[in-house]
Amino acid sequence: MRFYIVVVYDGRRYRYLVIYHGAGPHSEKFEVIGKNKSIFFISNRPLLQAKNLKHWAIKWTVEGRLNNVHYKELIARELEKWIVDTNLK
Repeated sequence: MRFYIVVVYDGRRYRYLVIYHGAGPHSEKFEVIGKNKSIFFISNRPLLQAKNLKHWAIKWTVEGRLNNVHYKELIARELEKWIVDTNLK
């Protein structure tokens, strides 16, 4: 599944293509594609759902190089908004 997210950082808007690669029993994988590189964001949301831990925060890990921790949090927040908006189960 492909979709776009918009991240606002330092007063500028950055638009990224995201490819949802699916979910396994313990994790799900998103590929965030920028102008010249792509980074994988992996969440533990399926594991939290399986254990009925609905109110726990999703833990995001990054495969690839992303130097700014705050920017990682902004991208993760946009991915979480998309998950809620689409009612992804």
